[in-house]
Amino acid sequence: MRLIHAESGIRGLFAGLVPRVSLLAIGGSIFLGLYDITKSFWLRILERRRP
Repeated sequence: MRLIHAESGIRGLFAGLVPRVSLLAIGGSIFLGLYDITKSFWLRILERRRP
């Protein structure tokens, strides 16, 4: 880390942070959306089976 800081400064320590966080945000939103759809689907299925 000292070498990176010496060669590139503070910006070098955070290089690639924005693309990585962007990909994590996209992946998280897809996961949450699919989770919600799947949960709703299974709740409807289980509700139909109740006597």
